[in-house]
Amino acid sequence: MFLFRRPALLLAVSLAAANVLMAQSSSSNPSQDQGQPPQTTASQDQGQVSVQARIRKRKEQRRAQAIHDVYSHLYEAYAGMGYLRFSPGDKLQHLTYYAWDTGFTRYYSERLGVTIDSRGYYGTAYVGLNYSSVTRPSVSTYAVMGGGDLPVLSAA
Repeated sequence: MFLFRRPALLLAVSLAAANVLMAQSSSSNPSQDQGQPPQTTASQDQGQVSVQARIRKRKEQRRAQAIHDVYSHLYEAYAGMGYLRFSPGDKLQHLTYYAWDTGFTRYYSERLGVTIDSRGYYGTAYVGLNYSSVTRPSVSTYAVMGGGDLPVLSAA
């Protein structure tokens, strides 16, 4: 495994350097080779601006369509399971929790929804010998949460 680190790093650096060198190839315009500024006309500048404007407009349309596709549905639901193992105290043995998790969201617009989420954990813990002779009590934890849901829409 360690034998391949240096050659892999060398290959990655050389590929990056090759890309930089290929990007700096000479220009085919003779006016640039002689140190003169390139000659452009007003129509070429206008055409370039309109192309950039069309590209920007299409990008914004794709972004708006993606946001609409993701957040235009009315409902979203999920369910899941989990496993958690931890030590509940200094002198206690590990506790194993088995978990479930469910959630439901109702969207009222592309930017606002109401969410309710619930989860539960079940397990047994070994607590050692004690006066009540209960050495493996059942442990359970429940949580229910609710609130507003404001999707984060990136500007990129």
